[in-house]
Formats: sequence, structure tokens, C-alpha cells
Amino acid sequence: MYEFQQDKIIRLNTDKDETDLEYALLWVINNNDFKNHKIAIINNMLGRIDHILGVLYLLEIDENRISIMNNKASIFLSSSAFEISLPINSTLSLIPISEEVKDIYTNGLLYNLNGDSLHRNKTRGLSNKNLDKIVTLNFSVGKLIIVVNN
Repeated sequence: MYEFQQDKIIRLNTDKDETDLEYALLWVINNNDFKNHKIAIINNMLGRIDHILGVLYLLEIDENRISIMNNKASIFLSSSAFEISLPINSTLSLIPISEEVKDIYTNGLLYNLNGDSLHRNKTRGLSNKNLDKIVTLNFSVGKLIIVVNN
């Protein structure tokens, strides 16, 4: 974790095109002091649906570094294969952000996918559970929002 040597306050004009969060993310990403750091957005994901959706889409700025966390869930974006370690019986949802995610293979879940596709206008990937501590996911095309509920 990075510790600031002194407080840095950046005052933004209230009349701007970006949200404060987007401005902060871009500042961190473009600051060389942070180029090798992961970025965790701490957000309760309550309130206005337009702001919630906006925060989710900000994951696309740098999907390999940015995640969203709160006391109920961890959320990240993936456009490639990944492996994750979770406590057994965690609830995991795979939500397509692209129109379709193709050729999905999972291992370690109660309901594994074997070459299946998930579609943005369907709910098939919601509320799965992991039976193994390590869950792997491979797919050939698309982007997924992965939500791990605590």
C-alpha cells in the first residue's frame, strides 16, 4: 500500500465532464509513482443507478489493475482467462459486459460451464458457488464483470 508523505489536495471545478472518481483514477493511472500498483475503488454501490453503472464501466479504464470493493462484494473485469482463490461456497457471478462471451470453460464451480456462451441480455451467469478453493475460467471472446460476494 502506498503511503503519502504529505496530503495532496486537488481542487476540481464542480462544472466538469468527468466524475470525481474518474478524474482520480486517471490521475493515479497517469502518475508514474503508481504504475505498478493495483487500484481498489472502495464504494458501497448504493444510491443512484446511473452512478453505480458509471463506476462499473470505469473498470474498463485499466481492467488489469482496477477493482471495486465493499463489505459485501469484490468486483473486477476480465477479457481473458483467470484463476482466483476463494473460500469454499463463495457466491460468484459472471456478468457479460460485452454482448456475448463465448466458449466459456470453468472449473471449481457448482455449475461449471463447458464451452457455453453467456449473453448480456440473459441472467445465466448469476449466483454460482465454488466447490473448490481455486476457480479457473477460460473464454475466447468477450468481457465479463465478475462479482464475488463476501
